[in-house]
Amino acid sequence: MESLPEEMIAHIFSFFHQIYGKLLLLRTVCRKWKIIIDSSSVLWKHIHLDDTPDYFSGKRYLRFHGNLRVCLTRYKKYIHCIRADDQKFFENIEIRNLLVNLTNLRKLDIPILRWTRYFANTLLSRNLLKHVTIDDYQREGFYNIPEFSVRALQAGVRSWDMKSISRVLPSLEVLSLSCRRDKLIRLNIVSILGNLHLNELHLNVRPDMRRAGRVPIVGVPPLRELLHTQHANILTTLEIRCLPVSMNDAVLFTKGFKSLQHLTLGCISTTNEDNTTLELRSESLKILHLSFMRNCTIEILKCEMHCLEGIAITECYNITSLEIDARILLTLTLRNNCSLKNIETKCSRLSDVEVRNCACLKWKDFQKMLRENQGIKRMELADTESESIEVNERDAPNLRKLAISEADVVLKRVYIDCPRLEVLKMIGSSSPRKRPRGRHKGCSAFISSGSLRKVKILDVIYMDRINIRCVSLKDLLVVRAGLLFSGNSLAIDLRAAESVGNIMLSDLALKQIHVHSPRIANLMLQSCCLATEKEGKCKVKIKCEVIEELRIIRSGIKRFTLNVPFVRSLTLDSCHRLAALDVDLTKVKNIRVERCPNLATHYQGLRNENNGKNNEKNTGGNDDDSHDDEVDDDDDVDEVID
Repeated sequence: MESLPEEMIAHIFSFFHQIYGKLLLLRTVCRKWKIIIDSSSVLWKHIHLDDTPDYFSGKRYLRFHGNLRVCLTRYKKYIHCIRADDQKFFENIEIRNLLVNLTNLRKLDIPILRWTRYFANTLLSRNLLKHVTIDDYQREGFYNIPEFSVRALQAGVRSWDMKSISRVLPSLEVLSLSCRRDKLIRLNIVSILGNLHLNELHLNVRPDMRRAGRVPIVGVPPLRELLHTQHANILTTLEIRCLPVSMNDAVLFTKGFKSLQHLTLGCISTTNEDNTTLELRSESLKILHLSFMRNCTIEILKCEMHCLEGIAITECYNITSLEIDARILLTLTLRNNCSLKNIETKCSRLSDVEVRNCACLKWKDFQKMLRENQGIKRMELADTESESIEVNERDAPNLRKLAISEADVVLKRVYIDCPRLEVLKMIGSSSPRKRPRGRHKGCSAFISSGSLRKVKILDVIYMDRINIRCVSLKDLLVVRAGLLFSGNSLAIDLRAAESVGNIMLSDLALKQIHVHSPRIANLMLQSCCLATEKEGKCKVKIKCEVIEELRIIRSGIKRFTLNVPFVRSLTLDSCHRLAALDVDLTKVKNIRVERCPNLATHYQGLRNENNGKNNEKNTGGNDDDSHDDEVDDDDDVDEVID
């Protein structure tokens, strides 16, 4: 890297995170790197901290805390933006004092940061700040607390005079405010915004500080007042998650706020006199999240939003029909809509679909929606009550990823025939139901695609057959499928025209394994029970030209026969019942046998016999090295592997 220009070296260093990475450690490598890191403002201009739990435990927390302290001290003149989630660093008094000393700060997006009058007035960059996040909502419990604490919590933003924010931050353009409804009523949000010159307002309205026995009031009066003022055009994000909102308010918010792009209504309430159809229209909304109350009487939801990119409908227990008119919609999420039966969409760009716990939605109706949206690339299905899931090229020709979770005993057949499918995940139910009386068949899966990257099947205990047809497969993982106590033994049939990467079969009850591919990189059978049938034994047949590594671990087999031209690596580990090994060691480059007590004597005899053959061969002539480079393997457990 010494020959590279300094600008290119600085660009390479920009891929190292200032806090989580080792950017500060690179300063100690050489003097040139130290000068580049200390003088490159682009490396320290933006500091973004992720909310990852693994980062805040033990030594990591201390190391990251130290890195942050060094950054805020040594490179404070370069820092323009600090964005974080709920990191505990900013509750430290030392870190708060270092934030005060930043001179060129433009954006301070730290919700967990506690704002006080002293903190706001002592900020050296208060005249330059353009984006500020203030979370004034108290997360403590409000029951059984002393009266003086109640008075202190009720004061809230008034403790540092929210109305003086225009004086403290004269250049403010974007304000993200999270506050309780009663505070907004008491402080008059309209008068606060009157002294500011904002371009964007992100507002998160939280529930009131309720005492036990009080009934929540429906509606947010401050927003109705804001709707009829000039400040209605600056509201960009509105989140009302836990406050009941009436149908009229929902219609007013979507239609009245002309610049609103992100709307979250977590609790829509209705009365017996309200209409059963809710129609929402907006010309600016991009993200919409709706959730109804359990006693809500809305049955038909219509959304006409031409700029909408993502919509999530959750916990709408009485809704039966959903109509969406959004030409550029990209993401559709439906969760826990127990009565939903019909979906009508007018979307030409829909690419992501998630349907979870929509029991009344028939697969034929959902399949009709798929055919109307041919651009779907990712799809996730969960808790479906359908007996069959069938997706073919006609339904989703561009499907890349399919995930089926919470697959229960109801599911009998999975048929996927999509030429562009790359990833398939199938995960069983965490609490599977008992098999209905009189039912003997399990679940069968057929997957046909071109180039598969990953097929993952976990905990589907009623699975009895897996058929895969593809050109190439990178990873196949099957764990805890076809368990013995479920009454099913699993049969796997894999045919790949070009190559197969890694195959891992673990904790399975197997009755048949057939793998046909010119090349297999890695095959591992771990803790698999090779169940016997009435007419014969479990059959394992692998036909290929190249297998890099074959491992059999903790298997109950008694005899192992290997009949292939060449094997690069063979491992038999913890097979306590294995007593017979029929392997020509001249065709195995590396073999490892561990913890197989019944095989020790037999294996030593094979080695002695093999050494004798090698000595005779060596005296007869030279070996051909080209043959050793070939890797050709097949294995069988309980029977011959051809």
